[in-house]
Amino acid sequence: MQSSNPDPSAPQRFRITGFKADQEDMLISKLRESGMVMESPLRQHPSLAGNVRPNSKILVHFHIYYEDLVDELIECLCSIPMQFDLVVTIVDDRLNETVKSALAKRSTQVDSVTVLRVPNQGRDILPFITVLRRAGPDYDIVCHAHSKKSIHAARLKGWRSDLLGKLFATPDAVAGILHMLNSDGDIGLVFPEYFPPIVRHIHWGQNGEMAAAAARRMGFEVCEESLIPFPAGSMFWARRDALLPLINSDIGPGDFPEEQGQQDRTLAHALERLVGEIASHAGYAAQLIGFAGADGANAREI
Repeated sequence: MQSSNPDPSAPQRFRITGFKADQEDMLISKLRESGMVMESPLRQHPSLAGNVRPNSKILVHFHIYYEDLVDELIECLCSIPMQFDLVVTIVDDRLNETVKSALAKRSTQVDSVTVLRVPNQGRDILPFITVLRRAGPDYDIVCHAHSKKSIHAARLKGWRSDLLGKLFATPDAVAGILHMLNSDGDIGLVFPEYFPPIVRHIHWGQNGEMAAAAARRMGFEVCEESLIPFPAGSMFWARRDALLPLINSDIGPGDFPEEQGQQDRTLAHALERLVGEIASHAGYAAQLIGFAGADGANAREI
């Protein structure tokens, strides 16, 4: 592993290289040493929400495949302390009323709601690309999350809760994230510190060749021996501008295979690993967030 970036003009502080599956603790330590992981609580009084530009426009995208997780995801919206627009993509029209009913039961600052039926293709990634392009350039900050279930691996039980618990811990925590993304610094991507059982998979794996081809279509090259940390599980907050290489690319529905329950080696898996590289190419760095509660535990129990 190395903490220097081979491209001195890029803002990213850390790259993963030479990582092996039995070095999970080393990777976590190196990430923390690099300063990429925010260890302290994302809380400040008075609320950091006052430091977010009042004209900042926020777009939240949820891709919901599993109906039994609708309430869990909608509950997360209660932690967003500013007005935002919500787009929920679904693959089954029956979820339309389920989503609207869940929203009606909760007090949120949602300004507008769009429920969009999409093909069951490209997992949560293609729907996210579709939403970004439909929304246009009006938004400053975007959030992406989805109804993730890792039913193929019992050891990953709790991963979704870990991701959502860090991204939507408390209103003050979310305000802290928004403040980071609105500051004059180079942070353009914020995502959770890695769920311990997934750390061994933080590499290109069998997706390197496909990722390299996708990167070239976005106007940059990647190194097959290293990669910038990425939001494993594909849930994060970002400046929209940090995703422009993807938004402006010609990657589209025709590039994604039909859904067949694939566990790896699809364009969606490759793009998941490219998110940190995409942000870096756009001129932004990533920040990982650890615990949100003062006692070191996630403040939101999901």
